[in-house]
Amino acid sequence: MAQRPAIKQPSLIRDEADRRLVMLRSDRRVWRDTWWEISHYILPTRGRYFHVPNQSSRGRFKGP
Repeated sequence: MAQRPAIKQPSLIRDEADRRLVMLRSDRRVWRDTWWEISHYILPTRGRYFHVPNQSSRGRFKGP
């Protein structure tokens, strides 16, 4: 019979997951400017990379 693989310690699993998370975040950081340019070109007033927050007024005047 084949032997079972050894079970990793929870701390080792956590360390491995943290390393992978750091790698994924650094990969995402490289592409962030490109994503912003694409979203600004395709729909300049939409998207999560648009820097001005939506005021939700839809053209109506918001009184005091």
